[in-house]
Amino acid sequence: MDTSLIDADVQTNYVRVTLKGKFFQLCLDEEVNADSSTAKRSQITGNLLITMPKAKPMLTAPKPKTTVQEKNKENKENNKMDKQSRTKEEKLEVDASVHKTVDIAGIMENSKRTVPPLGSNVRRPAVERPNSADFVDDADVPPLM
Repeated sequence: MDTSLIDADVQTNYVRVTLKGKFFQLCLDEEVNADSSTAKRSQITGNLLITMPKAKPMLTAPKPKTTVQEKNKENKENNKMDKQSRTKEEKLEVDASVHKTVDIAGIMENSKRTVPPLGSNVRRPAVERPNSADFVDDADVPPLM
């Protein structure tokens, strides 16, 4: 799709993208700064990236300064924890009662037909139907086989 067919409109409370005359609109929870918003499109994948900075960024308290010795101690502890977490394997166990299949044969109670299993290619043989009473066979038309 050509980039000229894409139109992005960023407002403080919503963003609207128009593609080939069709609209895609998102309502935003927080106000954004529309003047400093940017839209970029990847030349390889064609993905559209719209960056919208918040109008009122959250202020956070500055972190307390730490000494070099405290940083080294924290790094050593983090490395030990990383090694332990890498060696320890965690597996997700799922209850066996969850693995159930749906019986589609019992959906209709008074059904006399049996339903073939999914994925089987059971087909009825082709039956030739009789011609209607007002049928005229044209010799110029070749047979379909």
